[in-house]
Amino acid sequence: MKKLILLFSVVLFQQNLFAQKDQYYNFMKTWNFIKYHHPDVAGGKIDADSLFLIKIKRINAKDDFNSVIGKLTQKFK
Repeated sequence: MKKLILLFSVVLFQQNLFAQKDQYYNFMKTWNFIKYHHPDVAGGKIDADSLFLIKIKRINAKDDFNSVIGKLTQKFK
């Protein structure tokens, strides 16, 4: 029984960890696209690196893809 509980807790922890990595992956891909293709960022009006550092702290495992993009593009609205 103890082994089953341990296995179950490891699986839950691992799923939570991988979910967080997926959110960071989506954030970085979106940030990279914005960095090179958005006119304000590519033109130098907005510093892409400071945008990355400020917004990455707000990403958590419960965010879906649309909320990740929304948090990253708040400054452009």
